[in-house]
Parts: sequence; C-alpha cells; structure tokens
Amino acid sequence: MIIRKIFNNNCVQTVMDGKETIVTGPGVGFHMKAGETIDAQKIEKSFVIFDDNMAAFEKMLEQYPVLYFEITRDIAEYAATQLNETIDDKINISLTDHIAYAIERVHQGITMPSISNDMQLFFPEAYEIGLWALDYIERKIGIRLPEEEATYFTIHIVNASSSSEKYYANKSVKFLNDVMTIIASELNVTIETNSLSHRRLITHLKYLAHNIFHSNTPQTLETSDSFIKQIRASILKFNRCVDTIAKYCEKEYNYSLNADEKMYLTIHLHQVMKLKGSHDESKK
Repeated sequence: MIIRKIFNNNCVQTVMDGKETIVTGPGVGFHMKAGETIDAQKIEKSFVIFDDNMAAFEKMLEQYPVLYFEITRDIAEYAATQLNETIDDKINISLTDHIAYAIERVHQGITMPSISNDMQLFFPEAYEIGLWALDYIERKIGIRLPEEEATYFTIHIVNASSSSEKYYANKSVKFLNDVMTIIASELNVTIETNSLSHRRLITHLKYLAHNIFHSNTPQTLETSDSFIKQIRASILKFNRCVDTIAKYCEKEYNYSLNADEKMYLTIHLHQVMKLKGSHDESKK
C-alpha cells in the first residue's frame, strides 16, 4: 500500500481495492512521505471515507483523536459480526461525530433529554450492540456515557446496516407513537413507559406495524366464543378507540384492519387497561 497523504503520525490515506482508505496505527505516518510504502506491521485499523465526506473527515481529525475513529470501526465490525450484515462505511463519519459530542457533553455536564426507546423493541439485537458500545467506550477511554446513548447508537447501526428492515424503522416508530397518542387521547389514560402494560401493548403494535409495512396477510384470530362472550361487555368501550386507529391506518397507510385485527387490538386494550387498573390499585 502506497501512502497518498499523511494526516499525522498515526493516520494516513491510501488506496485499497480501488477505494480511498484511511489507515491508522501508532507511528504509521511517522517520518513517512507520500508515495512511500506503508509498514503493514504498524496498521491497526483501516476504513473507507467516501470522497464527499473527506473534507468532513479532515476537519474532524483536527478536533478529535484518531482513537475515536478506531472505536467506531470496532463497533461497526462488532455489529457486522453480531448481525451478520454489512455495515455501510458512512458510519465512520456519523458515529464518530456522535461519540465525540457525547464525550464532550459528559465533560461539560450537559444531559441530553431522554428519547423514546422504541428502537429497543423494534431492533433488540442492534440495541444490545448499543449497550455493548457503552461498555466498550468506557474500557477504551474511561468515560461512561449515559444509558440513553445506547438508543442513539442503535439508530446509527440500523441506518448503516444492509438489512431492508432499516427502511421501515422511522415509519414503524412514527406509527407506534401515533397509535399510542390515539389511545391516550381516546381513553383519557396515561400508560407509563416501560411498565408491563406499555411493553405488552407495544409488542402487539409492533406486529401490527410489521403487517402494515410488509403487506402481510393478517393471521386469523383464534379464540373461543365463550371468551368473547365473557369480555364482550368490557370491550365495547374500546370500540371507538379501535375505530379511530383503523381510520388512521386507512388514511396514513392505505391499510384496512380486518375484523380479526380489530378484535385482537380490542382484546389487547382490554387486557392492558385491566393490568394497568390492578397496578394503579396496588399503588394506593
């Protein structure tokens, strides 16, 4: 590999497989000149920076240590292995920049507002990688980032993954938040985030979102007539809420909930509200 440009003693630019590639390692650029051959034994990490991001990379390199880029590469490589997917090289800029700002916020004592952790429900494997990244960053630089950063890391990983599922990520989260808002408004209720009621309802809505965005044929609801008769009186009050959700699905996604889906959603609302009621009583 021939050096094309030297950024500093520990970072140089070369070409690998026809792509502009950044190579890092202690002393990899020390006393070297453009046109000379890189000492392969000094290489620790190599990653691609696309031409349209090269200016941003050089500016970031002036502000952040090479270690931050190496941490990003380690996270990306770990994610690729765990998910068995290709991770887009554009993560080299976006995630490094995020990590740098997250570390800076810790130094300045700035706390970012918590964000919805729906990514954990939609992408549990990527979220586990986000949690791993928190531990890894702490091991590498001795700074523990806030737990909320795992969610942000998840977003970066999902957006950089080769899986077609990432196409539906933002749509699915929007759908979930919109439906939860409808439920809160129609039933005049607040369901505590991360409560058992919330998790159960989110899980069902996740499957509904999957049907909507993948045009799946809904499964037939299998339940006994006696069960329906038993709860019929209790679930009538949820009909208006379910109808509002159905109209939302029709308007926003051109998806019509069938009778089974409506009944399934109604039963879930009944069970969630029943569970919430029991929880509220226990707190009195």
